Amino acid sequence: MKTDRTRTVDVVTAGKILGIGRSSSYRLAHRGILPVLRLGRKLRVPVAALEEMLSNPKPLGQQAVSKRRRRRRAVVETLAPERQQAEGDGAVR
Repeated sequence: MKTDRTRTVDVVTAGKILGIGRSSSYRLAHRGILPVLRLGRKLRVPVAALEEMLSNPKPLGQQAVSKRRRRRRAVVETLAPERQQAEGDGAVR
């Protein structure tokens, strides 16, 4: 079955479409921000997913976040109430 339109592109081509470089493209693919299909050792980006990304961009707070940042945010959110109480008591710690 031959179609007039390719359904997937390689990561470098997807990066060119998005206006970013090769290294950034692969970094986004490995972080899960750029959706990819893994076919053996090759990474392919569905054109439909690229079109969706370009037509419906996510606000910055809703983008994929690395595990390290998620843990850091969880720690900060856990410590936030304790810090507020300490500041309210006037105690210096």
